[in-house]
Formats: sequence, C-alpha cells, structure tokens
Amino acid sequence: MSGDNEQGCVSQAASSAARFSAVGLLVSVYRNAVNQHSAGAFGVFTRSGGDIGYFAAVGAVFAGATCATKAIREKDDFWNAAIGGCLAGATAGARSRNFQSMCFGCFLGGASMGIYQFSGGSLKGLYNPHDSDAQYYRRKEFLQSDAEREEKEKSKQAAKEATQLYN
Repeated sequence: MSGDNEQGCVSQAASSAARFSAVGLLVSVYRNAVNQHSAGAFGVFTRSGGDIGYFAAVGAVFAGATCATKAIREKDDFWNAAIGGCLAGATAGARSRNFQSMCFGCFLGGASMGIYQFSGGSLKGLYNPHDSDAQYYRRKEFLQSDAEREEKEKSKQAAKEATQLYN
C-alpha cells in the first residue's frame, strides 16, 4: 500500500468512526431515557456511554478494512465489503466475549455487506434510481403502444427468418 492510500484509509476509518459514534450516542441517549437511574443526563456517558465507543469501533473497523482490502487486492468489488463486513461483525460479536458470537457476526456482516454490494449497492435491485439510462429505456418500453410492440416483434421475426435463409 502506498502512503497516500494508507492516509486515505485512516481518514475513511476516522470519518466512519465519527458517524457511527453519533449513532452510538443516539442509542445511549435512548437507553438513558428508558432506564431508571439516579445519574441524570450524564447517564448517557456514565451508564451507557460504552455504546458510543462500541459503535465507533465497528464503523472504523468496517471502513478501514474495506479500504485496506481494496488497496491490497487492487480491485473494487463486493469482496472488499464482504471482508470489511466480516471484520466489523466479528468486532460487534467481540462485545459478548463469546467466540461463537464473533463467528456469527463475521458470517452475518460479511454475507449481508457482500450481497448488498454484489447487488449494486442498492436494495432496489433492478430498479436502481441512480441508473438513469436503464430507467429511461424501461420507461420507454413500458409506454410503447401495442402496435409498436407488434411491429418490433414482426421485424425481429423477419430478421430471424432472413438469417435462417442465408445460413
């Protein structure tokens, strides 16, 4: 790995840790509000503040591992996200201090992130709103009249018959 790429991976991991720590803070605030205790508002940090670091660690491991895998393999494909998801899931499972939880977290995180990236990074699948060309052709095909469809089928059939005659 080059120095620039290592710096990029570190900055991606730090950025992801910051975003995930914000999620951890929200979880901690929720847990503080639901549970009864005498810690007051600071219970967010004293009683359930570990959630903040936990979420930050999972986010940093995922982003760092995904970026490092991409740099090492020199490919940008779904395997990078699968490896990052596996390591992030193992990190999430490590909180329970149980090896089976780590293995299950690795499997679940790796499989879910790998499948997500393999499907194009969208849960919409075929109807990805970011692919404007495919969306245009699907819309155009949908709005065709029956006569246009029949004409297109006849021209395909005529072309097929013509190729059979010459072969």
